[in-house]
Amino acid sequence: MKIQQTTLYKPQLTGMHRPSAVNTGQIKLTDAERSLLDKEASKYTQNNVTTSYAADSAALSKPFGYVPYVKIDMSGEGNEREYRYGELNNKPDIDAFLDQLDRFNPEQRDIMKQYEPSQRLLSILEKMDDETLSQFTQVLEESFPRFSLMNNKKADELFKALDGMSPDRLKDTIETFGVLAEQAKNEQKPVPLIPTNEEGKEPILMHVPRAENGFNVAFMRGDQSKHLVDAYTDVLLRSSYSDDDLSTINAHLKEGDFEKSRGIIDMAKLVSHNDKRAFFDMLNEADDNGPNNIFNYVGQQVNYDAHLNYYKSSEGQFVSLDDAMPDDGARKNFHKKLLHAYEAFGLSWMNDMVEQVNEKPPQIQAELWSNLMTDVVEKPHLFKKSDSLEQWASANIADVEQRFHARQIDDIHTYSYELDEPKVLGTLTWAERYEH
Repeated sequence: MKIQQTTLYKPQLTGMHRPSAVNTGQIKLTDAERSLLDKEASKYTQNNVTTSYAADSAALSKPFGYVPYVKIDMSGEGNEREYRYGELNNKPDIDAFLDQLDRFNPEQRDIMKQYEPSQRLLSILEKMDDETLSQFTQVLEESFPRFSLMNNKKADELFKALDGMSPDRLKDTIETFGVLAEQAKNEQKPVPLIPTNEEGKEPILMHVPRAENGFNVAFMRGDQSKHLVDAYTDVLLRSSYSDDDLSTINAHLKEGDFEKSRGIIDMAKLVSHNDKRAFFDMLNEADDNGPNNIFNYVGQQVNYDAHLNYYKSSEGQFVSLDDAMPDDGARKNFHKKLLHAYEAFGLSWMNDMVEQVNEKPPQIQAELWSNLMTDVVEKPHLFKKSDSLEQWASANIADVEQRFHARQIDDIHTYSYELDEPKVLGTLTWAERYEH
């Protein structure tokens, strides 16, 4: 599929563009010449190429998808054609891009036409073998839809991240995207913390939403796989990661599941340069510790389901509250505490602590670890026995947890009070403490 060259110009002939002769300044078209132009126009149509007057070019530059077109200004003698296809503006590059599109089947070609042709995208496509090329379109369709409501610019960031990669690095990266998408599909839905009714729905008397980035958290919760691949793109954009670093990260992502990958990606995205060595050491050691992986625990900080809490009223009714997610700065500080604990005490010691706190709301984890690390330094005598962490947890977690739920309950009552018709809630108790 190539752009056809011709020495004559054929506008799109509609009812508005059918003069008996076209005044081009120096040329008058006869009926025979017009017939020849009609044949040339047919070539353009067959090859998906649009021609236009200079005045019409703006309207044709970005239709649904991207269509190559030729603009010829015939207001003066000797004017040259201008070729354009997305950002590409010379015939060799456009032909090279169309050669790449010829490698796709019709469905894949339709996917690719949603993304603006550019030198960067052309360079990426030319480095891919046919298998990677096919996987690439699937990744775009599933994870980077051009016309999605949220993050519709993320594909441009993806192309920037892939630009400059070697063919082997591209293949490994595209495979990793495919694995992440599959992990998201296989993610287990969380077990409801409260009994469901006969229709399988949760009998919620009132829900308290929290706004985040202009969207309701309940909406954000439904697309956590999208957040995963977007965050992985952010990891690829980090200039501080070498090819060997990315190979290590990709290998662990491919071996994991959705929960583990979510934690690895979030820490890889935010870890400071000074903590990178500890991050990779912990990443390599964590794989030997079974399903209760430290990175599953880390990933709870960006798990929207884990930030939904239920409370039961004294009347036996349930209310729910979407808690605000920690921002990048808060999560980075939490990661730093974990990495410093790893360097000081090792992974086994950390796993013992995680066992004590893993079922607690993720919102209080940073506070618990901060308190723990402070006491380890200031009260070392408390940590000399084999069951020291269990004893510390028994003495300290309840207070932190109680204060957290008191804040949540206060927020629920405040929200209810401000409604046009406030709900009578009575005494609220965290639903986690009930058997379902």
